[in-house]
Amino acid sequence: MKKKFDVNYGPKLGEIIEDTNNIGEEMNDSYLLVKKYIDDNTIDIDLVQIQDKFQNGTDKYKRNLVSLKNLKAPIKELGKHNQMISAYEDYVDGCQLMVDSLNDDSVDEEKFNESEKNQEESSDRVTKVVQRILTSYM
Repeated sequence: MKKKFDVNYGPKLGEIIEDTNNIGEEMNDSYLLVKKYIDDNTIDIDLVQIQDKFQNGTDKYKRNLVSLKNLKAPIKELGKHNQMISAYEDYVDGCQLMVDSLNDDSVDEEKFNESEKNQEESSDRVTKVVQRILTSYM
């Protein structure tokens, strides 16, 4: 007989993942503007405002990371939970690198591209671990 989800773990994990997705959606338009600026830096965008928006979102991700670390995983899921924390930390680091790639009037394309790659890879890892956790309870 499979154990049911821990009363607090499942819902809280779901909230953190949903919040992470919402934060990403909030920043997506600004991200697309920066991508367009990299392709054609003659367009006029406010990189300071975008950097502030990205930093605000990254700070929210950092709060989610603290919540993940404080979340009490069921014993059966401790290993997967720790893998998820590691992947989420890498994701937050990638987001901070993207913030740091923006300057008042330019974008460090190398840093920006590296941050994209880091975020994509770590986001995939988070997704895979969450799916494994959820699958183990079905």
